[in-house]
Amino acid sequence: MDAPYAPSTDADRSEMFTLTQAMDEARRLWLANDSWTRRRRALELVGIAYLVAAVNKYGSDPDAEIKDDLAAAAKRGGDAVKKLAGK
Repeated sequence: MDAPYAPSTDADRSEMFTLTQAMDEARRLWLANDSWTRRRRALELVGIAYLVAAVNKYGSDPDAEIKDDLAAAAKRGGDAVKKLAGK
């Protein structure tokens, strides 16, 4: 480590070591090839896709109304629940 960036106290050294451990653990989990990690990655990608779609729709269309869209989605969800409950 360069001298200007070297931790000066024991608390700083301890925090740096804890952050290093946390980053190593995050990297290890990210690189793990288990089904849970693959599901998390898939959920992240789906979330990003929804975010990009929302930005494209509501950022570029001045007539788009998010409240109306959310209300329509809630109504469709409620209709689906009613249909399932009726079976």
